[in-house]
Amino acid sequence: MDWEDTPVLVTGGDGFIGSRLVTRLGELSADVTVASKTESGRGKFVRIDVTKQDSLDFEGQEVVFHLAGIADPKICEENPEQAFLINSYGTLNVMEECRRSNIERMVLSSSAHVYGAPERLPVAEDHPLRPTSTYGRSKVAAESICLSYGATVLRFFNVYGPGQRGDYLIPTILSKLEGGSITLRNLNSMRDFVYVDDVVDAMLLAVDSPRECFNIGSGRGSTPKEIAELLSNVSGKRPKLVSMDKPDRIKELVADIGKAKRLLGWGPKVNLEDGLRMTYEGFE
Repeated sequence: MDWEDTPVLVTGGDGFIGSRLVTRLGELSADVTVASKTESGRGKFVRIDVTKQDSLDFEGQEVVFHLAGIADPKICEENPEQAFLINSYGTLNVMEECRRSNIERMVLSSSAHVYGAPERLPVAEDHPLRPTSTYGRSKVAAESICLSYGATVLRFFNVYGPGQRGDYLIPTILSKLEGGSITLRNLNSMRDFVYVDDVVDAMLLAVDSPRECFNIGSGRGSTPKEIAELLSNVSGKRPKLVSMDKPDRIKELVADIGKAKRLLGWGPKVNLEDGLRMTYEGFE
């Protein structure tokens, strides 16, 4: 797609993934509008609250990337009503505004949390949706809404990269590298880590894709122990690893990315070691 001068609106464009998407769209000379509760200084800005339909006005936009929502599973568990209000009902409001504004190119950022504990690995898009968390359930509802409006859904696995904050594995390790030890919940759970710029590539390709669900991951699993060791290698720091030996509800979750390769022409370009090096170098 030729992005030059294309009007694009990004809800949640001030967040970790959204801000990288906005930067890339700017580099492609798109006419970008960031729609969020808080101004980030990137592109044009409109203040919205997805839970309030009258705050949404997408008139004149041609593409909408919907990333606004509560992305922290812990916050969702603490307040399920708020999780569904923002992640699910808020998504309905966004899709309704797209319909009223005659926007046909819409992409939702969803999550691998929709799968729950997998019956088989790697997990393909036709795997049953049995989420074990409030966050995952709110995303299943959001997906259903978006698909009924003709949007494309991208199920992100463990996205990482410079600028990521919060109680996630890689920022947690990075914040403790200077200390003598790093204590983690466990060292053996397996997750699929995908670099944020690869995720942005997938979002751009998804605009002209079939209106379906796609897994966006690396296709390989890594444990907290492996991640910590790689970060030790790229940083030169050697803190002691300590495990609390608390098992995760989901022991392994790895993406089958074959569908995205076939139908989007997408595949991850950044390997884990290079991605972790760039993340370490960009960590503040």
